[in-house]
Amino acid sequence: MLQSNVTSDIFVVYGTSGNDGGVTQLLDLMAYEGTPFYKVNNGTSIPGLIAKDDVVIIKVNCQNNERGGTNTDLVKALIQAIVGPSGWIHWRDNYRR
Repeated sequence: MLQSNVTSDIFVVYGTSGNDGGVTQLLDLMAYEGTPFYKVNNGTSIPGLIAKDDVVIIKVNCQNNERGGTNTDLVKALIQAIVGPSGWIHWRDNYRR
């Protein structure tokens, strides 16, 4: 069996509703721990996750409304963090009953 030494960092903010600054808290935590959300080309070795001209796809798991749906306020706050106040977004959903 092939083994891997790859690890992932997981960042968590508990008890947020999406319209209370929780996404900002998460992005601040990520930056504090050395994984900034935004990539900045300023000659440093700090990578960042999203660059200015990146295309970002968010997969929302909102298939079964009886089992608790996705918090759309959190999705909205995440999108606002990615595109900013003047960014462009194309939202698609394939909701099935």
